[in-house]
Amino acid sequence: MNITLYIAGCALIAYGLNKSTNALFIALAITGIFTFFLSKGFILPFLSVILFIISFLGELAYLSSSIQLLQIAVVPVLAVFLFTNLYERDILTGLKENLVSKYTPFHSGLFVSCICLLAGLSVNYGIPAPYWLLSIFIWIGILLIIQRIMPVMEVTNPVSQIGICILCILICLPTMFAPYLSGSLLLILICFHYGYKAECAAALLLFIYAVSKYYYDLNLSLLVKSITLFFTGIIFMIAWYYFTQKRTKHEKQSRILIITNLLLLLGYLNWSIYQKEQTLRDGQLVLFELAPVDPRSLMQGDYMSLRYREATSDLLGDTQVATHGYAVLNIDSNRVARIVRLKDALEPLNDNELIINYKIVNDRLFLGAESFFFEEGQDTLYQKATYGGLKVNAKGESLLVGLYDKDFLLIKPDR
Repeated sequence: MNITLYIAGCALIAYGLNKSTNALFIALAITGIFTFFLSKGFILPFLSVILFIISFLGELAYLSSSIQLLQIAVVPVLAVFLFTNLYERDILTGLKENLVSKYTPFHSGLFVSCICLLAGLSVNYGIPAPYWLLSIFIWIGILLIIQRIMPVMEVTNPVSQIGICILCILICLPTMFAPYLSGSLLLILICFHYGYKAECAAALLLFIYAVSKYYYDLNLSLLVKSITLFFTGIIFMIAWYYFTQKRTKHEKQSRILIITNLLLLLGYLNWSIYQKEQTLRDGQLVLFELAPVDPRSLMQGDYMSLRYREATSDLLGDTQVATHGYAVLNIDSNRVARIVRLKDALEPLNDNELIINYKIVNDRLFLGAESFFFEEGQDTLYQKATYGGLKVNAKGESLLVGLYDKDFLLIKPDR
């Protein structure tokens, strides 16, 4: 009941002060401070930490009139979480008896804030940010926690320690412009070393998301990506096996089971990529007319957020249309597609018809190819794009293969 009233109270404060952003953030920050020190238990102090961090960072972003500050803020919050763990014993010893109970909600609130900030950092806002600088600070944090882990793993040889540090930097180097990935790795190392199992599981989920996001954003072919992923996984497993040889029989069996599961996962991922390669090779080309779009800057190049004219089809007005299903396309002589009907199941098709998977979100049809990435400096070339070209297989699965001009010719980048 107290939690519900607290959340409702914060919502009412936000509603009452929605016309004054500055006053809103200040009021919520003060509310968070008072709640943390005056409330008992775990949940309210935990929520108050998150509320304070959000309000404080929101106030700074409002005063600086830039969302870039929210991207940079991940470093100081991660630093506070790291040093809270590094000096946990000293902190608990120095706290007054009535404040010791506040440590756990404070720690959990910091962790959740780190998760949220790193997840937000993976989203592109079209605003340049010093990603490489954020990554360097995070790498320093990784090296600090590695220094604590190595003695526990009985790695005492200075040469081995230096080698491990160099290896960590080399592994992190390709992620220089994706600090959310190295940040999630830092969280895993912290939680693993200090025995926070639930937090470690949450950090692992964030890491899986970060790897997927980074993997998707790489400007490589699907086949090269799959090979890179497979061999990277093999290297990590060999390194893990090498550094954990001194184990009991039961632990070795567990390790074999984990490695087997990882190999199965990698096999599944590569099979999925193989299927996409089959779609690229054997699928039929269809062209969808584009609505006007503007290129926006992305950290590793440029991209277009694609909007298709067919996404606002009159067929969406039918209240009986399923939110997920198959769009039946009529293909003209130039391979230009028009949606003629929406179905929730596969059906026999007429001549010059194909199907493509769709989903409806906010009265707009999504075909699964709403972004197109291209090399930096090629934005002028792609501004003349009139059609988006998709390869579609017999199951309705599609992949974006390029943009086409008004004469139905593939736009190729300048070299």
